[in-house]
Amino acid sequence: MNKRVVLAVAILLLLNFSGCDRDGSDEPKVTLMDLSSISVTDVALAETTSVDEVEKTSPVMPDSNFSEFSLGATTLSEQVVYQDDHLIISAINGVTTDLETGFVIIPIQVQNMTSDQIELLAVDGSVNGSMIQTILYASAEPGVKTEASLYVPITELNYASIDLLDELEAFLMLTYAKDESVVYTKSPLHISFDGNGDYSQSFDRSGTVVLDRDGIVATVRPYVDSSESGYNLLVMVENKCDSTVRISLSSVKVNGKSIPTLFYSQVLSGKVAFSLCTFIEQDLSLENITEVQTVEFVIAIEDPMSNEDLFVSEPITLSVS
Repeated sequence: MNKRVVLAVAILLLLNFSGCDRDGSDEPKVTLMDLSSISVTDVALAETTSVDEVEKTSPVMPDSNFSEFSLGATTLSEQVVYQDDHLIISAINGVTTDLETGFVIIPIQVQNMTSDQIELLAVDGSVNGSMIQTILYASAEPGVKTEASLYVPITELNYASIDLLDELEAFLMLTYAKDESVVYTKSPLHISFDGNGDYSQSFDRSGTVVLDRDGIVATVRPYVDSSESGYNLLVMVENKCDSTVRISLSSVKVNGKSIPTLFYSQVLSGKVAFSLCTFIEQDLSLENITEVQTVEFVIAIEDPMSNEDLFVSEPITLSVS
């Protein structure tokens, strides 16, 4: 992998992944949601009417250890997935998994019909309606067809409980070499997969609803991940409004003690997103926290274009023990 590819992937990771950072703010505690006598699991059970229903609607979430991930009957036929006056992008027959690196790999061919070199980067990807980071970098020479690959992290498919691929979308950031101009495509590339019959994706919405405002719903639940140390919360965000939003968590405290965390999740209109918020074991140990009992945070809805806050909650406290 050359330096330009490494740089592109690094930028993509910064743009798309949730992360952790130092945040020592100490705001007064105002508990909006006192769940001291009820756990996140209890909330999920209270919304169902029978044990059978619980088993159907609350499946065990697989962790990000992807050694047992399988595409099942999913296949891919050759198809044009994006076309405009400058580019024709096609998916080529065959889709594979690389369990060593943890990616689903989709072969791509880019035909550049201009006289200018164009560099492509995938942004705002989704699989089966759930926001999933899709990694695509290609440098398309003018007048020729360029072979490339689109990578989908198995870890993120597991977060969303996606076990079969039905459709994939991703917008493109195009950089033209002559004047270094950057263009974002107005429509996404779209890949349709075969072999899954009448498969319809369903998502696990169990957990505690911490935000339900203006078509934005955020649900939080503990997430057991054997490949991650520390403590994890899985945050599901469903965006039913007409524009892209970014959800952030700040002023995070565990058992009443500030823990360094910077979390965000960007969600396109009509999509859902599953993102992991991880409290690192070392940070918990520094505060002598051996068992997580409560998690407190402020949740905000942001405009990703202007970075303005559209809504900021009072501190919310969850009991997760």
